[in-house]
Amino acid sequence: MTEHNTKKIFEANHTATQARWIYIALVFAIGVITKVSGVSNVKFPKQLVAGLFLLAIANNSFWYVFRWLRPEKNHQNAQILYRTTFLQYVVDLSITTIVIHFAGGIESISFIFFFFVIVSSSFIYGQGGVFAISLGAIFLYNALIYAEYFQLISTYPRYIFSDLTVHHSLDAVAVNTFTVSMVLLTTALFIGYLSRLRKMQEERILEEKDEKIRETKKTEEIRSRFITVLTHQLRTPLTHIKLALANFSESGEVAAEPGQKLLADASFSVERILALVDRLVKIKDLETIKEHFDKDKIISNSI
Repeated sequence: MTEHNTKKIFEANHTATQARWIYIALVFAIGVITKVSGVSNVKFPKQLVAGLFLLAIANNSFWYVFRWLRPEKNHQNAQILYRTTFLQYVVDLSITTIVIHFAGGIESISFIFFFFVIVSSSFIYGQGGVFAISLGAIFLYNALIYAEYFQLISTYPRYIFSDLTVHHSLDAVAVNTFTVSMVLLTTALFIGYLSRLRKMQEERILEEKDEKIRETKKTEEIRSRFITVLTHQLRTPLTHIKLALANFSESGEVAAEPGQKLLADASFSVERILALVDRLVKIKDLETIKEHFDKDKIISNSI
């Protein structure tokens, strides 16, 4: 698992953790509003309330667990994070199925909460993973509705005027499960397709970024080589000129003051050029040290 994927999973889990608070609050809000309306017969058994409460506690704990694992610095912990993420989605699907059951089963429209799980999974998994999550949602929904149909579990009316015979009507059950399954499957295919497009775009952006880095590095290498060659080619003849001027000045062949002044000016100019060459060399060395320091910093942060 690459560092980029680990970071993406970590951020997606953080977002999913925050989104679950909205999900839990929404479930309670819908239940309260429909109950206050006077037409709803939705039950809130202690088991469901306790389950949602435990989900809230576990959800809040997930984020602290993720931070404690520090997956960006440990490959093994990154694998644990990846598996834990899948477990979260399984829990989300299971809780949604329980909510549908107590919200009226076949009469409930709470299956729309499956959409939140499918959409959030697209931030971590590819097209295949999103499709697998949607198949899990379809399986749990069908298992619930047919379990109510065969009276393997209790049925709860959605409204005070509900007719429970719809829960045990094969035609109604078949049409409902087929429709919901097709809606969930179509949603998964669409979201999976968007996930694949987003992944391709991310890969293209990373490739362009890597290409720019390679071009920048190549340019820096050319510039560094040019400076090295230039300074070497300049230093050697300038050093010879400096020595020649010094010997010529010390020989006494130029006794006149104007000639001595010209030699001094020439020597001074040569010294200035040599100083500029030395400065170029120092700047190049400092840039090389900075480049190695930045690389070491990046490597240390990624460990």
